[in-house]
Amino acid sequence: MENLEFKKFDPSKDDAKDISKNPGNYIVVIRDGVDLPGIGKSVKYRLYDGLRVVYTGISADLRKRIKLHLGENKKQEGNAGKSTLRKSIGSLFEYSQIPRDEEPNGKTKFKPEDERKLTDWMKSNLIFYYCENKNYKLDETKLIKELNPPINIEGNKNDLENKDFREKLTELRNREPNKI
Repeated sequence: MENLEFKKFDPSKDDAKDISKNPGNYIVVIRDGVDLPGIGKSVKYRLYDGLRVVYTGISADLRKRIKLHLGENKKQEGNAGKSTLRKSIGSLFEYSQIPRDEEPNGKTKFKPEDERKLTDWMKSNLIFYYCENKNYKLDETKLIKELNPPINIEGNKNDLENKDFREKLTELRNREPNKI
């Protein structure tokens, strides 16, 4: 991480148009005084810029991806079926899952009212750090290993910290969807 320069994006006050459209990495942290929804499993956090890291990701277009996480994509407003971060946090809140698309394909999202609540919670409680990086895929593994974000399930090989939390999160994410 030493060679990566991250810029801060606070969705409660910053404009997403200032985020780069280039490829890169991003780190999601939770504000002081706020916790992820409790699921009966303890979480050990690592810090970035003095704040607790909950997730790290990659994108070929940082602005588009961060806006998607925050429910600001124009085509499908607030769609957890397109965002691992949204799906995981909504699952921690135990929001009911519904099919994402008209054709059942196993992909799910949350009911519109829950998607709106999730968007509000994320904008109020999360901060994003992003870094333009052409080698973002290579650095993703390093970031997950170094920061051990509890919400990163795929690629997180840390068996000592947050393993029980990730297993419970996986169970919540894989619940049977409700019929519409």
